[in-house]
Amino acid sequence: MDGAFPPVGCLLAPPPPARSVRLQFAQQKAEAADLERQLWVAQALLVAARSRIKGFSGATEAFASRKCSEERCALEAELEEQRMHSEALRRSEAAAADEALAAAAESRRLGEEMAEASRQVALLIGGPEGGEVARLRADLASAGAASERLGGQLREVLSRRGTLETQLRGLGAEASSEAAAAALLRKRLDEKGCHLSQARSLARSHVEDLQRRVNSLDTQLTSGLGLEEESGGLFQASGGSQLGGSPDDAGGSCPAAGHGGGFLCDDWLSAGR
Repeated sequence: MDGAFPPVGCLLAPPPPARSVRLQFAQQKAEAADLERQLWVAQALLVAARSRIKGFSGATEAFASRKCSEERCALEAELEEQRMHSEALRRSEAAAADEALAAAAESRRLGEEMAEASRQVALLIGGPEGGEVARLRADLASAGAASERLGGQLREVLSRRGTLETQLRGLGAEASSEAAAAALLRKRLDEKGCHLSQARSLARSHVEDLQRRVNSLDTQLTSGLGLEEESGGLFQASGGSQLGGSPDDAGGSCPAAGHGGGFLCDDWLSAGR
């Protein structure tokens, strides 16, 4: 810093331009005039339509009049809306002008304050406090250098942070893919476990069915053996009661002995079993 200060005029900002507001206001004026012309044209068309429909029936004339009245009301409403919008733009333009005047006054005040501050600084530099000002400038320069150094360190840290964030995103993507693979494997294991449970249940039901069949066959076999023993006892008893007869009547113990001999008796015994 060489002690030079910018001129006061450079610190005075110009008032904000209101050209855009004026252009919008002019455009709204033109639109309002256009709508007014359309209203006059609609009124002229209404008069012409009324003169043309004098020969028509009263219903046709009423319909045409109502239609024209609706169009006229719509145009008047649109014109009123444009007028209200134009009035709002006019108020906005006035407010912008007031703000511009206030900004100009504030700029002049700030310029005067800046000029006074520049004068005070010049007095300090030229007076006995010049050494203090030089020392403050040196401190400011050293502080600026330290700030630059810290800024470099901060940029380096931010660069490392970006690298670490990139690595973190990569690790997150890998973790997500591994989690998806683990979920898929868990789903497959659950499906296999479900199939294994179904197979185990089917095998258990099959074993129980076989056990029931074995028990049923055992019961049937036991019943058949009992019937066979009972039939053998009856056969021996009937044979002993007829020992005094002729040998040709030995088949008399069979209920069908007189109707075919021992073949029918064997059938009867088989049926008993």
